[in-house]
Amino acid sequence: MVARLVLDGRVVDADSGAPLAGMAVTAITRSSSPLPGTVTDGDGAFRLEAPLAAVPLAHDASLAVVVSLDRDGAPIHRTAPIPLSELATDDLQIAVPGADLASVFTHGELVLTTDSGAGDQLTVGETLVLSATRMRPGTVHTVTLTVDGEPYASRRLVTDQFGTLPSTVVAPQFGLAAADADGGLTKAEAARRWADHALSVAVDAAGRTVASATLPVVDTGGALSGFVCDGAGRPSEVVSRTADPLFLSLDGVPGGTVIRVSVVPSQAEWVVGDAIEAVADADSRPLVVETVVGGAEEPVRLFQVDRLEPGSFDLVVRPVRYGFEADEVPALGSRDLVVGRFAPGLLVRDRALVDRPVGVAAAPSAQTTGAAAPEVVEGGIPPGSHVLPDPGTLEEFRYVGAFAVDAPLLLARGLSTSLTVEDENTAYFQPGAFTPVSRTFPRRALVRFPADAPGATTPAQISTARPDYPVVVVVHGNGHQFTSYAFLLEHLAANGFVTASIHMPNGVHGLARANAFFDHLGLLRSLFGAVLQNTVGVLGHSRGGEAVFKIARLNRSLGLAVGLRGVLALAPTDQYGREALVGPRAVPLHVVYGAKDADVSGWPPYAGYDVRQTGFSLYDRADGRDKSMTFVENATHNGFVTTNEAAPAPLLPAAAQRAILLADANAFFRATLRQEPEWTAVLRGDRVPPSVASTGARIHHQYRSTRRRTLDDFEGAHTPSSWKTGTLGGAVSQVGLPADPVEAQLYPHDDHSPHDTGGLRLAWNSTTDALSMSVPPAARDVQTFAVLSFSVARVVRSPLNPATRPQDLRVVLEDGSGHERSVRVSEFGSIPVAAAANEPGNVKSAMTTVRIPLAAYTSPSDGAEPVDLSDVVAVRFAFTELPTGEVALDNVEFCD
Repeated sequence: MVARLVLDGRVVDADSGAPLAGMAVTAITRSSSPLPGTVTDGDGAFRLEAPLAAVPLAHDASLAVVVSLDRDGAPIHRTAPIPLSELATDDLQIAVPGADLASVFTHGELVLTTDSGAGDQLTVGETLVLSATRMRPGTVHTVTLTVDGEPYASRRLVTDQFGTLPSTVVAPQFGLAAADADGGLTKAEAARRWADHALSVAVDAAGRTVASATLPVVDTGGALSGFVCDGAGRPSEVVSRTADPLFLSLDGVPGGTVIRVSVVPSQAEWVVGDAIEAVADADSRPLVVETVVGGAEEPVRLFQVDRLEPGSFDLVVRPVRYGFEADEVPALGSRDLVVGRFAPGLLVRDRALVDRPVGVAAAPSAQTTGAAAPEVVEGGIPPGSHVLPDPGTLEEFRYVGAFAVDAPLLLARGLSTSLTVEDENTAYFQPGAFTPVSRTFPRRALVRFPADAPGATTPAQISTARPDYPVVVVVHGNGHQFTSYAFLLEHLAANGFVTASIHMPNGVHGLARANAFFDHLGLLRSLFGAVLQNTVGVLGHSRGGEAVFKIARLNRSLGLAVGLRGVLALAPTDQYGREALVGPRAVPLHVVYGAKDADVSGWPPYAGYDVRQTGFSLYDRADGRDKSMTFVENATHNGFVTTNEAAPAPLLPAAAQRAILLADANAFFRATLRQEPEWTAVLRGDRVPPSVASTGARIHHQYRSTRRRTLDDFEGAHTPSSWKTGTLGGAVSQVGLPADPVEAQLYPHDDHSPHDTGGLRLAWNSTTDALSMSVPPAARDVQTFAVLSFSVARVVRSPLNPATRPQDLRVVLEDGSGHERSVRVSEFGSIPVAAAANEPGNVKSAMTTVRIPLAAYTSPSDGAEPVDLSDVVAVRFAFTELPTGEVALDNVEFCD
């Protein structure tokens, strides 16, 4: 065996700490000899390997690491020589100075796309989509749109770790919205105003333009086009579910033409041949309307909005020629118009459930004060949304291979049919406070993988479309069957993952499930060989959901070198040693939990715990990598996989819960294992996939980014006055509150809180009350962040909160010049009525995360000054919306 030098490290941006992916890395010896190079992965990580003989081993031996844009490119950064003795102590982190990066990322590649596909001109009413590559990774870029030099719109976007701006809507329905036109413009009005002008697009980073393009703006010229509108022909693609009629504005269709309009689930891309499958209306009938087009510019009346359930939809419009068989084919034809090609053509909200998320975030509703009198700034669907397919229905591979790990397979390979692992003897609170026991049980699993043909049953038949694949392993809980997760394995396999669900006998605890994971992962590697990446995710359910935290800890503490990139905890227990994903063991985390979980309800605490033991407490204790959580009303412990356990009605159907799990799991593992950051929009709740929206489920999200500037997380020693000083040292004050806020551990201060974190509990009894947080001078420039984020929960059973409607308030930013704007929370998030639990005593004061885009404080507004994001002096919570209330706050921060 040849001795080898192995050097693990990570390349990051020195300014932001963001990972730099796709970078070429090599090392140079003191004699200037380069070692074999490699390329950083999506996390900026790399591994250099070379025969030990290639490295001089003198007492002062050292290596210099060189980073380049690609293997053949010129170096952009070279470290000073690093002694081998230092490299042996820990993984190496190479921070590339911002000046070095800025000097090479000077000319990005910009791609503009419109509804018609062409990027050489823009028709009035079309949606403009921008994407870019070869940009500085992890960097805020400002996209500015001007028409003949006059400002039209601007957006702040952040490149991913590969230096890519994913396809993003920057101008929806160009020209139809206008600040000086109440409700927007009709198509004819917009054409008169904007046609024959030029739209310029500039992408700037740190004040320097790195990509630009100019498009002529043209009228439709009689081409078929259209949008959802009101009776006056003005855009109205976001509607409440009422008895009001819905209209369609059409161009390119002569009066008297019969059209057939099919309302279909929204999808990201449409191509000729796609199936047209109309959604069912409230009476379970396909929603297809045939009508006659009236005169020029006359909107076409379609149907009452309340025929549709809440959700995201597209409209397929077909001019009908009777007697033509092709016009009866339920597939998209070349003559058809799709209303909603890059963003949903129609978004329906339920008026009775105003806190329910929809597929695209609502526009800002902001009051401004400053040079002008206060006014309301409102808009239509805002730009800035990535173009995403539905992760719950997306399939990249047509075929999925399948086989079982069982006794015949193992014996044929000379492997043991059972495994023996260490386990805990009981539930416990203090880490390590258990007696180790040995467990032996059969080695069994279901395996699914991408395939090129139907009927694949061996690892050798894995698809050759890619050289290798990431792996996801499912670890189930007590009383569950590993075979019940086949639907999930098949969905992930169709999206490019090798997947396995492993058998666990009843009665084993968290540690045995974690150790069994490592055993089965080794078995999968032996079966699939080099085609299996060391890029691994694990999904655990119930006790298996807690086991994923042990897997992350053991992987690090035992030096197992599993490339664990993401863990998903489904309805997890929290009873085996208060696990926490922090420090070196931290990995990206997503938690899914149902409000009517009767098995892991969190009440009462046991095994010595002093917190309510649910997915909330595990989520709270994780830090060091991005984390997210989905909390589903009327969902249960088992309904995400099999059937609902006994719980009071109403219950979300198990099929709906499985749809949520499919979408969340695919989005999470694509974001973490495949390094596709655009899917985090689903995990944050910014985008609700059609397959989830169609369930009607009420879903609440938490999300926390590691790239943040925290004004106050309410941790540390809690005293009667500790609330008056924020995490950064800024002063916190209140005006008019009936009592000072209380900073404390949320549980047990609020007996209904499921959280294992500090927070701030406060109440108000007047619409003039407020809580203000000052921003220290060194922290006032927040231009590089995307949102103002905070977590909030209404206190259960407080008589100050409305009994049947969400709580609401405003968040104000103030700059050093005295300009300020306030944004209503309900426009970007929710403080919902507490979700019903499996029994009344288990109702939870559950946090949700509100993320307000900082663009809401800077967007153009007639007569009102924007807030200067380079000089934000205060954040204020203004309780102007409802006369009384009581909430808990946590993690007030600027972040991505």
